[in-house]
This record gives sequence, structure tokens and C-alpha cells, in this order.
Amino acid sequence: MRHLTRKWKKQKSKLTRRRKQRGGARGLAVHFHTTGVNATASVGTVALEKVQEKPMVTWSKQAEPVTFICWDPDAPQPSNAEGYLHWFASNQTDMQPRNPEFDWIPPAPPHGFPHRYYFGIFKQTDGVQVRVPDSRTPFKIDEFV
Repeated sequence: MRHLTRKWKKQKSKLTRRRKQRGGARGLAVHFHTTGVNATASVGTVALEKVQEKPMVTWSKQAEPVTFICWDPDAPQPSNAEGYLHWFASNQTDMQPRNPEFDWIPPAPPHGFPHRYYFGIFKQTDGVQVRVPDSRTPFKIDEFV
């Protein structure tokens, strides 16, 4: 497990460096329609009322299916975080999530505890079948990866 965690952190670090060099994330875009919030990498702090609707998410067309997720690593609160899935859709072949195993639930962090929300897309290469989590929480990204 430690090896997987270190490997994922190392890959994440490489991706972050590449994105900064290229000027942002490629292939994944998140847009909250009515509020105009766009995210292609990091958007900083966003008011809670601006992210309550289900966002429009698109990514580059892939030959292999993908798994799309949105998770909050700080839930229920940063001091005793278990992680929470806000959205989970596996075996996706279109350019936006359809028929998710866990549909969109908007952020609702407790007052005084800021939370981070991550959107991720994972390519399912070589016929990999994704193990769908049993519930929204606890969700540990390291174990999932």
C-alpha cells in the first residue's frame, strides 16, 4: 500500500509540473453553467452557492473507457477526514458522465471547515474493470488508485 501511495504521489507531482509547463490541465474541463465557474486546473476558493448545481464535465475522447470521479478528501472535516465521493461514473465512453454509480451531490462542508474538491478521470486500459465503492464514504483515493 505504501508503494502505491508513493507511486501515485510521484505521478501526481509529474502531472502537476507538466500542466504548469503547458499552462493548465488538458482534456478535462468542469463548468457550472449558471454561475460561470470554470475549472481546468485549480480555481482557488469558490463560494459554496456557486457550485450547487450539477456541473457540465467534458474530456478528450478516449479509445478506452474511463472512470470519472469527484471527491472531497476533507470530509467530514479535515481533522478526521475519511473522504467523500460526490460523483462516480465508471466505464464511460462518451465525453461526459452518463449513468453514474453515484450521481452528483453538491458540496456541503460544515461551517468553518474549508474543503477541497477534486475532479479526476482515470483511463481504464487493458480491459481493467473498476471496483465500484460500496458507499460514498469512506473514500480513500490512494486505495482506489
